[in-house]
Amino acid sequence: MSWISITISEGKNRQFRKMTAAAGFPTMRLIRVRIGDMHLSTMQPGEVIELAEITNVL
Repeated sequence: MSWISITISEGKNRQFRKMTAAAGFPTMRLIRVRIGDMHLSTMQPGEVIELAEITNVL
């Protein structure tokens, strides 16, 4: 198994999965770590953060 890190600015209809499959490496697990300026690294599974809280921090 190999791990790869790719940054895309806009994903269109499973774009990442199609790209890796075309290269012969189908995506088995996909982990989102950031959405725009919001980093998800500090959140726990199931945790919810109000958008107003995030925009006040930025």
